[in-house]
Amino acid sequence: MKVALENFAKAKYDELEERLKSHCNEIIEQAIGFRLNNPNAHDFTGNLLNSIVVALYRNGQLVYYTIPNQHGVEAPFGWKMTAPKKYYFSLTRGKLGLDYSKTEPSSYYEPAKVTNGKTGIQDAQEYIHNFRPDKKAVFQIVVAYTADYAEWVETTTGYLRTVQWIQINTGNVIK
Repeated sequence: MKVALENFAKAKYDELEERLKSHCNEIIEQAIGFRLNNPNAHDFTGNLLNSIVVALYRNGQLVYYTIPNQHGVEAPFGWKMTAPKKYYFSLTRGKLGLDYSKTEPSSYYEPAKVTNGKTGIQDAQEYIHNFRPDKKAVFQIVVAYTADYAEWVETTTGYLRTVQWIQINTGNVIK
């Protein structure tokens, strides 16, 4: 009887895990949409967008994660810009060509933050492998913008809507 109950419980947890993986995909698609459809947001390198990660942990172990380039988002075209330097994007000036958004024939950006010089994808992958989940939780979904300057963007512009989404959908925010 005990073995049958354990098998039943495992099957239910496995079924729930599959549904939560699907939910992770829905979450990241919404996060991508919030970023791409914000009329005031501009993406110079693609690293902020590509730093989004949604991860699922089961009993403290990573079982699934998803990042934007698994959902058709173009990878960043280079590493993150870092202060203090001015970066120029254009077809004629500078070596960078058009910026990631490709909406302006010429643009420049002077970052306010120093970064680690990696790509957003590298940040996302490092984050999920270094994150310490709550080992008491059977399942835990983690949503993060992992670029060095994501918190600065969120607090100064609100473009990411991460905090608002989590508060609306779960009622809490863990930093």
